[in-house]
Amino acid sequence: MKLLTYIRVADWWSNKLPTLLAVAYATVLQAPVPLHDAVGYVGLLLFSIIIGAIYVSLINDITDIEVDLANGKRNKMQHVPPVLRWLLLLLCLVVGFFLTIQLGVDPLSLLFYSMSWIVFSLYSLPPIRLKNRGLAGALADAAGAHLFPSLYMVYAICHYAGATPDIGWSVCVGAWAFFHGLRGILWHQYQDRENDIASNLHTFAVHVPPTVFRPIERMILALELTAFAAMLISIGEFVVYMALMVYGASLLLGYFLRGIRPTIVLTPQTGAYQLVFQLFYQSFWPVSLLLVAASQHAQAWWILVIHVFVFPTTLVDIGKNFARWFLSLGILKRRSASA
Repeated sequence: MKLLTYIRVADWWSNKLPTLLAVAYATVLQAPVPLHDAVGYVGLLLFSIIIGAIYVSLINDITDIEVDLANGKRNKMQHVPPVLRWLLLLLCLVVGFFLTIQLGVDPLSLLFYSMSWIVFSLYSLPPIRLKNRGLAGALADAAGAHLFPSLYMVYAICHYAGATPDIGWSVCVGAWAFFHGLRGILWHQYQDRENDIASNLHTFAVHVPPTVFRPIERMILALELTAFAAMLISIGEFVVYMALMVYGASLLLGYFLRGIRPTIVLTPQTGAYQLVFQLFYQSFWPVSLLLVAASQHAQAWWILVIHVFVFPTTLVDIGKNFARWFLSLGILKRRSASA
């Protein structure tokens, strides 16, 4: 369990991997190969991304040791011998390289996979250390954590299926992933803004006050949802549209009846909130795509079962939304009865 703390599994397991799998599922559904035939390859792609995520977690903590100690913060890697720290990073690089050879990915897929590692190395390592260089750090995080892994999934799956990647689909996935990732890192930065100011860090959120950023967050969301809408049109599956409508209804009911505010990036100082579309990307979307696959091939049902088992928060999240929905409907009935 201590190992899981070192590699920050909680930071990326449930909130990033299911979304990447959704990209993979959607790409397979448009490829000339059924999902149950491609799922083993998709699993290996996901494993290669997990190795990259471990590398990112380690290099972030290793390069933050001095800054954290100077500001009185505990760092998970501070008690790990320096030689072992760098051996762990080297091990990640070796395993990642070996996996790409075993997967037999095409040059573009290899480029996207490598770029994610390169960008996060530049993000963390001095003297460049983009993490502390304002907007460049936010852009690097969005590209390394979302843009390049998503395109890696798309191109590697197309190569495996013997299909030519659709440029329109690739552009839409890339744009959506980038702006979604940008929204995520900026949310994190604005959550840590006061601590970063006290630590004399130079993130984008430190230099741009929330009042100035508010119109920018709306523009980022508009670009993200425009790209995602194009993706949904390309997928063209009724089940996915139904999942979107159920999510949208629960979002509205949660807001109007329970005061849970939909948030783009900047969070309210008081009261409950939820990041717009985050739950849909993590839970509703991948499950709806697996339901589509299962309706086409019965073998895909076991993939849905495994997905929910590996990411148990999926059922919890969807269950909470339905519970919130029915609770809200009960509130509506009581209000109408009292009126």
